Amino acid sequence: MAVQVSKMRPTVLLVEDAYDDRQMYAEYLRLCHVHAIEIANTADALALAPTTDIVVTGIRVGGPFDGLELVRRLRADDKTKRTPVIVLTACVMESERERAYAAGCDVFLPKPCMPEMLLHEIRRRLPTHRRARLTKVTAHDRCAACGGLLVPPAAAFVDPVAPNTDYVCLQCGRPYRWLGTPPQLTLVDCPREDDPG
Repeated sequence: MAVQVSKMRPTVLLVEDAYDDRQMYAEYLRLCHVHAIEIANTADALALAPTTDIVVTGIRVGGPFDGLELVRRLRADDKTKRTPVIVLTACVMESERERAYAAGCDVFLPKPCMPEMLLHEIRRRLPTHRRARLTKVTAHDRCAACGGLLVPPAAAFVDPVAPNTDYVCLQCGRPYRWLGTPPQLTLVDCPREDDPG
């Protein structure tokens, strides 16, 4: 299975056989500058794990073995034994939590779990240099030209988007990007092609 892995964005392998849940988490992560690879099968997940920064898996997922066995196999492989693993599951019994940690997971997140909480745990476990592009603007960061709210390009429905755009003004469409050395990133205005000077 060939999957393109992003060198710029952190890559998360999302192993979940419930399509709606998988789509919800994947879309949110993409809006927050995470390259999310969606997988519904543990065998495919095991093959792709060495190319990713973090693995997020359920317990009851499709494939020849369950999510906890996936965690055990990741921990037994030299290429993935240090890859952070988050178990995200509707199995909320304390015994399931204990089994997940015994298998080697770093974090156990019971469902329902807001996408923001998953992103928070992903950010905590990324190396600093991979965490940089997950820096998010706040409600205090506004467009220098019109004072509009800054949002990820996909949320602004702006087309086309200037290259290397991280955020777009929701009001005027002006593109912005992060510059600087992590973790001190500065939001700066990108010149627009339609600007006269």
